[in-house]
Amino acid sequence: MKTDKLVLVKALNWVNLHLKEHPEAEKVKAVEAAAVKFGLSPIDEDWLFNQLSQGTSSAATDGTTSSR
Repeated sequence: MKTDKLVLVKALNWVNLHLKEHPEAEKVKAVEAAAVKFGLSPIDEDWLFNQLSQGTSSAATDGTTSSR
């Protein structure tokens, strides 16, 4: 089942906010928590981590994310 883009954007924004509020937090743990919170598949979880690693996470705030 394919995850809705809006859910991915919300998850990405949630991780960004979490990491901003908790700078000591590990990206991997934050992505894992988002995957559980938003019901993401392992592929979606990989996509989310890749977005954070590429530094394109700021695009999520305006709704323009790169394709999965």
